[in-house]
Amino acid sequence: MYTNWLETMKGSVFRYDKISCNKILIEDIAQALSMQCRYNGLTTRFYSVAEHCKLLANYAHYKLGLSPQICLTILLHDASETYMGDMVGPLKQMFPKFKEMENKIDALVAKTFGTIYPFPDIVKELDSRICVDEHKQAFPYSTKTWGFDHLEPLNISLDFSSPSKAHGAFVNAFDFFYGIINNDERDAREAANLLTFPR
Repeated sequence: MYTNWLETMKGSVFRYDKISCNKILIEDIAQALSMQCRYNGLTTRFYSVAEHCKLLANYAHYKLGLSPQICLTILLHDASETYMGDMVGPLKQMFPKFKEMENKIDALVAKTFGTIYPFPDIVKELDSRICVDEHKQAFPYSTKTWGFDHLEPLNISLDFSSPSKAHGAFVNAFDFFYGIINNDERDAREAANLLTFPR
């Protein structure tokens, strides 16, 4: 028998009938996103959602010099997938209720960690442009033109990190940006030593 709640790795319960009452933990987000593969796993190599988010956040920080709050927002822009999984874009358009639930969770993540929601346009722009890089590198045998292929790529090299490595890199990026925002210089300084520049 199905329930209306989900138990996470940390033992907390996420209730779908009372979204705003849930407790969001970064440990659960890092675990889930590092284990989930982009594009429904149809890539030639494992490429996690966590790596995707980390690459974008680092690009925003090192290449564009965006604020820590926006970089953290970018890092957590797919955090709702912790509790919903992901649905491929073409299918998501057919299920508006899925998007409604996603929006509610995104708002709760923003409230929990002090990120920005609704997402700024730069988040959507970078999230679209990296798809050009991902198409080229994760789908080397592709013969199709994707809807994003007309955009300028970010020219980021994917690492195709293992889940454990992606998990660690995601947490380090979170500690860095969240530490700066909350004036925790020690955490930010330690995490900075482990951040990787997006090639």
